Amino acid sequence: MTRLQIHVADDGLTAVVEVRAGAAATADELRAALADAEVVYGVDDDAVAALAQRLADPDARGRFEVARGAPAVDGHDGELRGDAFCGPRAGKRGPNDRVDFRERHILHPARTGGVVATVVEPTAGTAGRDVRDRLLRPTHGRPFVQRLGDGVRRDGGSLRATRDGVVLATQELVDVVTLYEHAGNVDYRSGNLHTAGSLLVKGDVDDGFCATASGDVAVQGTVQGGVEAEGSVHVERSVLGDALVVRAGADVTCRVATSTRLFAGRSIVVHDQAAQSELQAPRVFVTEGRGSVRGGTVRAREEIEVLHAGADSGVVTVLAAAQLLDERQELARRSAASAREQRGASRLGTTKRERAAVRAGDRERDELLRLRRLQRQHMREAVVRVLADCHPGVVVRIGPCRLELAHAQRGVEFRYDDDTGSITTTQLP
Repeated sequence: MTRLQIHVADDGLTAVVEVRAGAAATADELRAALADAEVVYGVDDDAVAALAQRLADPDARGRFEVARGAPAVDGHDGELRGDAFCGPRAGKRGPNDRVDFRERHILHPARTGGVVATVVEPTAGTAGRDVRDRLLRPTHGRPFVQRLGDGVRRDGGSLRATRDGVVLATQELVDVVTLYEHAGNVDYRSGNLHTAGSLLVKGDVDDGFCATASGDVAVQGTVQGGVEAEGSVHVERSVLGDALVVRAGADVTCRVATSTRLFAGRSIVVHDQAAQSELQAPRVFVTEGRGSVRGGTVRAREEIEVLHAGADSGVVTVLAAAQLLDERQELARRSAASAREQRGASRLGTTKRERAAVRAGDRERDELLRLRRLQRQHMREAVVRVLADCHPGVVVRIGPCRLELAHAQRGVEFRYDDDTGSITTTQLP
């Protein structure tokens, strides 16, 4: 039976028969080899029969898949659903069916006792079986992770407001907070603005000044300084200059971004153009107005969608998806902590020093392995879309894979192909 070698994948989900040249073999011998390898689940009878016919030829050789298990399906995490978790709306419909695109519902008012969000419970998932008929246990979904502030309380399957205010909804916190309105510019007259709650600036944020809030920040003018919010940031006009940044725990929206930096915990939406800027969020969209990204870098974990990328001049424009954003900072923090522990361990006895160094190294290695698995998962799901013109000089990155466009293309989608380990290009309809 040395002619037949049975190989079971590391995850136990597939079994392959390696056939070498040798004496003719029968279907019974093939099934006996599978039984000896304990391959009893998911055996493809048609594949076995077809392979048995090949085995009648002493010169036949190759690798043939004959069994496939059923992978476990992990449970879905619990989550909170509601208007505050959907990101900005396209606009508000008014009289005569006209849409006011300035009303994006960035802020979500809440009344005492009103429902802020609906709780979706986690699911347990579905167990699977490998080709040796061993049980594959799924990972149970986790409950929603957001912590509840003083402004909300849980009532069965709902979260209700305990005070009047606006909803603060980030990946870490759900609360109802008060709103502060600032009538003018953020400048020398007002100084920097810092508020616990949400902030509405009815003017500009001038160069060198900043506005920060634990809730949302809406700026009706232009931002040349900095804006930071634990919730969302909405700028009706432009964000200009690179002295400070715009950073949000949830969403960032603006009309134009020029030579600046935008960071968001959930999504970035630029309504007209981004030029020579750095945009970083799980999801980035530049599809309205000119819908152009020219120069600079766009980094996303899940999805990038733009109308036009690059320019006729060939300016380097990087569209990078499946990027580990905050996780890389966490790894750097752990590496620094590990180095400190190892330096501190040098003052201990030999045995204690070795144990402390091993523990520190194990934690750092475990985190690195976790990040590699996480990035692999993101690479399989991430997508970069250019709906119209994609100019030469555009660089598409998905994880560590890189593709530089030498020729102009139009209407293309970029994804990572796990089989080839490269970025594939698909023409959009």
